[in-house]
Amino acid sequence: LLKDPNSAVSAGASSILILLERETKQISHRRTGGRVTAKIRTEDALLDKKGKITVKGLESRRGDWSKLAKNAQLDVLNTVLSEGSGEGALNIVQKIIKNIRSKKIDIEDLILSNKLSRNLEDYVAIGPQVAAGKLMAERGEDVGPGTVVKYIITEGNSKLVRDRVKLSDTVSIDEIDKDYYIDKQVIGATYKILELFGYNEDQIKGLNTGLDQWL
Repeated sequence: LLKDPNSAVSAGASSILILLERETKQISHRRTGGRVTAKIRTEDALLDKKGKITVKGLESRRGDWSKLAKNAQLDVLNTVLSEGSGEGALNIVQKIIKNIRSKKIDIEDLILSNKLSRNLEDYVAIGPQVAAGKLMAERGEDVGPGTVVKYIITEGNSKLVRDRVKLSDTVSIDEIDKDYYIDKQVIGATYKILELFGYNEDQIKGLNTGLDQWL
């Protein structure tokens, strides 16, 4: 890891340092009266005195990200800061994607966890966490504000994620939605970093080797 954030690094790593040391702005949209308004939330991640990344607000702190996605993001951040380029980070993400495709991954790392803030009947929008809460209630568990739900997204015909939720203690690795965990979790947590080094989504997935430019 970088001991001195001011040490010379490549242009890509410099962009990462700026991103981390200053701020990362994400736009979240809230629909009010038919209008979409943008709310800017400042997020940041800094290096501590030992050169280790301290994350505040980035994906690694969000409950709706799996352990796999959180670790992938931190590994990518650590790698680009220590190596000064994106190649090593790309290799890390591609290896994770390969393991997901071959289902050579610990199912515990795929669990999504959320805490319910209200009673199930009080939710207007039914998201994955509410769907998981309903499954818990169906098997006789007490569910309400403060209940922590743990679930996994599985394959299925429905395009709605909530319809493909299963409680984490009822799922086998063969049931997981590989595309969801690749696209929404791993790439979702690391893309904005790898993009700074010029990688697109196809390259990250290993779908574009760069040979097509010669054809």
